[in-house]
Amino acid sequence: MKPRRGSFYSILFILSILCLFFLNTARMALCSYNGNDYFVIATDLLNKGMYLEALDMYEEIARYSDDDNNKAWALLFMGTTYSLYLDQYDAALQQFENVIKVYPDSPAAPEALFNGGIVFYKKGEFKRADEIFTYYVSQYPQGIRRESAKLWAESAKTQMADNLKRTLPPRERVIENTTI
Repeated sequence: MKPRRGSFYSILFILSILCLFFLNTARMALCSYNGNDYFVIATDLLNKGMYLEALDMYEEIARYSDDDNNKAWALLFMGTTYSLYLDQYDAALQQFENVIKVYPDSPAAPEALFNGGIVFYKKGEFKRADEIFTYYVSQYPQGIRRESAKLWAESAKTQMADNLKRTLPPRERVIENTTI
């Protein structure tokens, strides 16, 4: 018995539709990290106190997104999570440095620079913090955080001066007021 030609084409048509469906699904799965959905999920995880899970979500975005800006923002948010919620300053600085080096033209780069200055300040590395804030002001004179960077730099200088006063031996300290 000979198979009918119509059923062959029907089966071929159904197989073609299935192939297109699976190819489209695979393409969508690969590009799904390009939207804001995963950032929203990560923010929700942060709000629930699930910091490590949020870090995983940001890492997936940074690794699998096709959009360099999304990757840069994900790395920035990873650094922010490390510094704000987990007090892991060295890990935060590493992420901020990655943003600045790998994605220097991204809008996340100035934010990473500024946040790096805050982390150095929190670590008590006031000289480095001052250098970063001063650099931020010079590189981004119209930057949104320009005024804040100036204040942080001034505070870092004050902290350095205070630390210098505390480290001088008592006989070498300058007496500022001699009136009794």
